Amino acid sequence: MFKRGAKLDFLDEITKNRFLLILLPEDRYSIHLKDIVRGIEQKHKKVCYVCLSRPYADVKEDISKQKINANKFFFIDVLSSHYGSPAKAEDCIFVKEPIKIIDIKVAMTRAIKDMGCSAVLLDSISGLLLFEQSNSILKFTHELKTGKDNEKVNKLFLVLKEGGILGEDSKNLVRDLEMFADKTIDINHI
Repeated sequence: MFKRGAKLDFLDEITKNRFLLILLPEDRYSIHLKDIVRGIEQKHKKVCYVCLSRPYADVKEDISKQKINANKFFFIDVLSSHYGSPAKAEDCIFVKEPIKIIDIKVAMTRAIKDMGCSAVLLDSISGLLLFEQSNSILKFTHELKTGKDNEKVNKLFLVLKEGGILGEDSKNLVRDLEMFADKTIDINHI
């Protein structure tokens, strides 16, 4: 949980910054994620939730259990198609292969344009390191930051810290992503 007063400041950061990089400790990931999802849901009419570390069905179920309005979310699932053929869902695009980062970008653009999403939550960008090289992730991030369709869209990139610290690959990725981020928030320090 956030310290008293810090939670309110953090929620303000969600709307003040177009690109927010959030470092989460792995052991308290689900607790903090709930606060982040609730905060972004309160601040935006429609949110694109990119499921990079958990399947859409699990994420949506967790959101509903937390009594967060799941109808305010449009999902992009990069995992389910890898394990089989998921049932079609009106509130989700299933990307066939997580290794094709361009497909994730196309799905995000569609969510922003067609679904009216004003925020994008990538949970978690460090999960892309399993499928992509850091330079591909940086190019993807740069295109999201500078793309005309994305100018007014808030982007929250979550990065998991294993054991409270960043692994070497994640550390390098964070260092590079900070070039694009309006602000980096390390949850351990608030």
